[in-house]
Amino acid sequence: MEQLGIISPATTSEYATPAVPVNKQDGSIPICGDYKTTVNPCLDVDRYPIRKVDDLFTALSG
Repeated sequence: MEQLGIISPATTSEYATPAVPVNKQDGSIPICGDYKTTVNPCLDVDRYPIRKVDDLFTALSG
């Protein structure tokens, strides 16, 4: 895709997530991402997954 001009390499990104190596007891070192400063602030989190009381009464009253 790069040769066709569809994509190009990015040298920097405001969404570049820091890689965090984690030493496990079995000796393996998986690589994890620390998303708290990059992607997480951009998420639109539904803080009210349960309907509000006013909305429930409106729905019940028809």
